[in-house]
Amino acid sequence: MSSGSIATDATLQFSDAERPRQSSELGIWVFLASEVMFFGALFAGYAVSRFNFGAAFAAASRHTDIALGTLNTAVLLTSSYTIAAALQALKTGKRDLSCRLLLATAALGLGFLAIKGIEYRKEYVEGLI
Repeated sequence: MSSGSIATDATLQFSDAERPRQSSELGIWVFLASEVMFFGALFAGYAVSRFNFGAAFAAASRHTDIALGTLNTAVLLTSSYTIAAALQALKTGKRDLSCRLLLATAALGLGFLAIKGIEYRKEYVEGLI
């Protein structure tokens, strides 16, 4: 089936051409509302815990490894770039480049896991887990 017939078949469920756009817009607003409720509850829980157990948060912050955290942030940001670049390369027909960028993204993901493993091992050795 061609992509043209798929689009035509999808619009048959709507009474007019404006409905698909309205449905998409409603879906985006529902998604955004669910994200606000989810993360709002998480941030509220964090704020309440931070307020009630300030000394515990201060003690835990002394065990934070800034270098590993910074490295992990850089790895995550770089992997976001490589996956977006892979998608762009695929859209422009550069399949080989897209494959290399996807492999780079996978390697960065493994690097992220390795750094997390180092952090968790360090916390385990210190008796924090």
